Amino acid sequence: SYHAVVDELVQYINSNATFDALLNATFEEAHSSATYADMYNFFDAYITIIGNYSNGTFVKTLDTFCSTKTGSQLYVERKSQAWMMKYFMAKKAYADSFNSTDSVSTWMQWYKINMTEYVIPSGGFQSFNDFFTRQLKPGMRPIAEPSNASVIISPCDGQIDGITYDLQMEHTLNIKNQRYNLSQMLNFDEHFVRKFEGGTAIEILLYQYNYHRYHSAVNGYINALQLINGYILVDAQWVNDTIPYFLPNYNVRGIMYVDTVDFGYVAQIHVGVEYTNSVNFDVSPGMFVHKGDEVGYFKYGGSTVVLLFEKDVIPRDDIDVHFGDYVQMGQQIAVAQPKRSDFDKKMDL
Repeated sequence: SYHAVVDELVQYINSNATFDALLNATFEEAHSSATYADMYNFFDAYITIIGNYSNGTFVKTLDTFCSTKTGSQLYVERKSQAWMMKYFMAKKAYADSFNSTDSVSTWMQWYKINMTEYVIPSGGFQSFNDFFTRQLKPGMRPIAEPSNASVIISPCDGQIDGITYDLQMEHTLNIKNQRYNLSQMLNFDEHFVRKFEGGTAIEILLYQYNYHRYHSAVNGYINALQLINGYILVDAQWVNDTIPYFLPNYNVRGIMYVDTVDFGYVAQIHVGVEYTNSVNFDVSPGMFVHKGDEVGYFKYGGSTVVLLFEKDVIPRDDIDVHFGDYVQMGQQIAVAQPKRSDFDKKMDL
């Protein structure tokens, strides 16, 4: 027998002729040799798989399956989305369970993680997510110039995955294989979209072996926190012309808006992948944060952080990193210039 959430899918397909016909058409359009049983076996096995899974006929044709016209129609079905949400919640529940600790030693070996940097609980890790969100030992990530608010630090460990200057609405940011313009990234919140037009974006990609807690890049008051749930299969490439903008709201995102006073607003955007709660905050609106203060963490299913700055706050010459650079939390990545008022600008004329 299958996991309960997979059994639910089996029962739905067996009882809904329309959905069954669409699914069958997708298999045919993908020229897949996989069967329904192969699909069920994949979903059943993948619930308890941490990391990549490449076994079975169905998974080998999954990308083709998802790129078909009928496959796209299948995935926008409300039942499909609701079921996938349940499925990934079941996978998340496994990653939170003690049974998932079986994957910890394998993960450490695969990614050669230097565990001397991290706190290991006296009773050991109680789940894979307990390990994935492990804490650093004190002093492992010194904060650059903590008394100088103009020095911007990396909020996380990772690799610089993009730097965009003079950010305009027509510009798109490529994040976790999806493209977002500024409005889509900020969930169409025009109040904040206007603040960051003409500004600067810095993207930091976290890898499987990285420290997965994130910290404030700046000093300031948290003006707002927003959690945005997207669609599910974020790494699949299956947009086609029949569904324009099917994916822009696709990634789970947690946005923290910080009012730095002297340097305007900063948006710190935490991008997840599979799970609705892979992005987690442990701060609240109204709190004052210092750069380097922990503000949240990625559970398994995270992980990109994007920083947005207002226009003229981060001049091109004052960014200290380049595309492809590896950074650590607390490292200086830029120097901010005070945000000038419209009155100040008019006085220059």
